[in-house]
Amino acid sequence: MKTEVKTVTPEIAKEMLKRNHGNRNASDRHVEFLAEQMKSGRWIFDGQPIRFNENGRLLDGQHRLNAVVEANKPIDFLVITGIDSKAFKV
Repeated sequence: MKTEVKTVTPEIAKEMLKRNHGNRNASDRHVEFLAEQMKSGRWIFDGQPIRFNENGRLLDGQHRLNAVVEANKPIDFLVITGIDSKAFKV
């Protein structure tokens, strides 16, 4: 497993979202709220990670990534890759 704090640009967020398979549908309302927080400068880095399994599938973070795209603003996130697929069930 690898962890890093990464600046996620809208372009990087779009690439990450291509690996979003099997998650619930994103809530447009929540994405809009998060994007507004990001655009207005009220977004605060809190360490909540964007998570990917060992196969590169996005496990957690689709709303935040969609908000980065909508806000058109780079945002720092903790990114964790290589999580065992079994961990998604817990």
